[in-house]
Amino acid sequence: MNDNELISDLIKIGIPSVVALAGTLSSLILAWWGHKQNLFVKKMQYIHDTEQERNSRTGDLIKSCILDINSLHDNFTAFGIMLFAKVDTLIHDDPWPETEQEVIALRFQTAITSLHKHTTVKSYVMLLGNTELTNTYLTYLDTIGHVIKTYGECETMRPDELNEFMGRSHALQLSIVRKMSAIYLIKNDIVQRP
Repeated sequence: MNDNELISDLIKIGIPSVVALAGTLSSLILAWWGHKQNLFVKKMQYIHDTEQERNSRTGDLIKSCILDINSLHDNFTAFGIMLFAKVDTLIHDDPWPETEQEVIALRFQTAITSLHKHTTVKSYVMLLGNTELTNTYLTYLDTIGHVIKTYGECETMRPDELNEFMGRSHALQLSIVRKMSAIYLIKNDIVQRP
C-alpha cells in the first residue's frame, strides 16, 4: 500500500468517524443543556408557586388580623366614648345615671373580651415578620390596655388624659392598618424579608 492509498483510506474511514463523533458529542451537549434548562424552569416554577402560596397565606392572615384589630378598636372606642362621658360628668359634679352605668359596664366587658382575644392576634402579627409593625401593634395594645386597666381598677382619669389616650390609640390603629396594607399589597419597600 502506498502513501496515497493509506491517506485515501484514512480519509474514507476517519472523516465519517469524526463526523459521527462530533454528532454524538453535540447530541450529548444539547441533551445536557436541555436537561439543565428543564431543571431551571422547574426551579423557577417551584419558586413562583411557593411565592404565590406565601402571598396567599400572608393575605389571609392580614385580613383576619385587620378584622380583629378593627373589632377591638370599635369596641374600645365605644367604651372610651362612654368613659369620657362618665369622667366629664363626674368632673362637673353631676350625678352619673344608673342606666348609663349598665351601658358602660357592658361596653367595658365587650372591650376587655376583645382585648383578651388579641393574645392570638399578637402571635399572628409577629408571624408576619415585620418588626416595625409588631412594635406598633404592641404599643397599641399597651395604650388600650392602660385605659381598660385604669377603669377596671376603679381609678379615675382626667378628661384630657383620656382624650390623649383615645387619640393615640386611633393614630396607632391607623398606622397598623397602613403597615398591613403595605404588606398585603406587597410593597417591598415596607416589607422586611429574611
